[in-house]
Amino acid sequence: MKRLRLLAVLGLSLLCMFAVKKRYGGEISIYLNEPYSFHYINDDYSSVIFYSFIYENFFHLSTGGEISTHLFEYHLYDQDRKTLEIKLKEHLSFSDGSPVTARSITHSINEFIKLETSDSKALSRVLKGIRSEGRVITLLLNYDFPDIAHLLTAPQLVLLSPVSAVFSGAFIPSEWIKGEHLILTSNPFYPGGRSYLDRVRVIFAIQDEYPDVFLSTLPEIGRSFNRKTCGIYENAYVIFPDPNTPPGNKQALYTLLKDFGESQSLKSLDVLTSETESPVVIDIRGLSLRQAKRTLMYSKINLYFFPSFKSYQDAFSEYLASRDITLKTFFLDSKMRGESISSEDLDYIVLQKSFQKATPLKDKVKRIVGEMLFSRYNEEFMLRVKEMDELYGLNKNELLMDKIAALITDIVNEGIIYPLFQKEYYLYYRKRLVDLSIDYYGKPRFDELRYRTRDRTDE
Repeated sequence: MKRLRLLAVLGLSLLCMFAVKKRYGGEISIYLNEPYSFHYINDDYSSVIFYSFIYENFFHLSTGGEISTHLFEYHLYDQDRKTLEIKLKEHLSFSDGSPVTARSITHSINEFIKLETSDSKALSRVLKGIRSEGRVITLLLNYDFPDIAHLLTAPQLVLLSPVSAVFSGAFIPSEWIKGEHLILTSNPFYPGGRSYLDRVRVIFAIQDEYPDVFLSTLPEIGRSFNRKTCGIYENAYVIFPDPNTPPGNKQALYTLLKDFGESQSLKSLDVLTSETESPVVIDIRGLSLRQAKRTLMYSKINLYFFPSFKSYQDAFSEYLASRDITLKTFFLDSKMRGESISSEDLDYIVLQKSFQKATPLKDKVKRIVGEMLFSRYNEEFMLRVKEMDELYGLNKNELLMDKIAALITDIVNEGIIYPLFQKEYYLYYRKRLVDLSIDYYGKPRFDELRYRTRDRTDE
């Protein structure tokens, strides 16, 4: 018996000796576009990744459909009462040590609704009010909506403090040298616990060698890196909110921007979403570049870019100079959104939007209609979107595709939106890094990223 006990103890000791202990510490470098500010936006895929470092989502949705959270103990939907009850975990804090309260949750939801995205508009429609008692927050709904928890997994719904320069994510900004790099350090108050990494160095240009993590449109890089398919494509559009914009100006600007995309080796886009799913190909009549230059020369055009396009600012300036074209360009403030854009009389806008491939086509088209028509979004478009939802619910796919095709055709024929080019991304990371996952929305999860326990030279 004593011998058996001794063997058991020895076996347990050996098991402990060889148990995998996760490694803490270290720094990684990641290549992203330089952010416009720390004010949350997610117009392009690079900004989605950057802001995921410094702001924590209410809920996370995995590729398998599981919902998880670092903020709440539970979420409970009551169909009879038409409410969703969520309870904050105890002792949560922002990066400055201030407490996360029910008021913080209400503030974050209200800021989310102001974004005027398709998800925020959907929440605005269903949400009747918010009631709180201690750590319990109750969302009161206008009607029965069992998918309310899934709606709260929207990537833009993050925990925000009413105080500026206060963060909720796994990392916080500590140094920003404009045009060069930005240093993020581990947030000691992160709701998800201590991050495995101490620092993240965000660089804005790749110099002599690749960083540890980066996005690329190239399907192959080298043996030193693992690759994850993001399931994301990012489209660029030119938008004409004013119905009285001269057709010649539209043609000229479209021709110019298409030529710029070609000069940057960007994939030309002739559909509103992607070639593999679109029921209709868009045929927009352009001009010769010479005709476009002449038209632009005599037209008073102010071209406004969303912050997501800022990474092309220098390249576009060089392009205009090389073609001897004079064009006034402006970059919008990151806080500027739909109503303010309409009121400012911005007639020519370029923006980028990222889409998750797995999202149904009708939801992508809904997002385009809801987020990009600005002042042109009217009751007619609202009814057509509602009709698409009804056909989708009835599984009338053929009729649904006809409606989508007609809606896309009308948007283009009315000269509201012209597609320009598209990028598809892969996420590369060095093989010495492990536990990098990507959620349903194509957003990487860096809170678990760490160095391999037994590091070895990259293969």
